[in-house]
Amino acid sequence: SIFGDKVKQALSQEHAFSQNDLALNGNDLIEMGYKGKKIGEIKKYLFEKVLDEPKLNQREELIKIVKENY
Repeated sequence: SIFGDKVKQALSQEHAFSQNDLALNGNDLIEMGYKGKKIGEIKKYLFEKVLDEPKLNQREELIKIVKENY
C-alpha cells in the first residue's frame, strides 16, 4: 500500500515518526510560556511540519517555527 511504503520510507530515513521524536518537547514549550491544550496543538503542528520536511526537526528550528506561528 502507499501508506505502508510511506511508513517504511519514513522509518528508513529516520524521520520524526511520533510527536515524541520531535526535537522540541512539552517541557520546552512550558519553558517558553505555553500551557494546557496549546502545547498539544503546537506539538501536532510541529509534527505535521516535520513529517513534510524532516530536516526541520532541530530544536532551534522548531523554536523559531513556534515563535513565528504562536
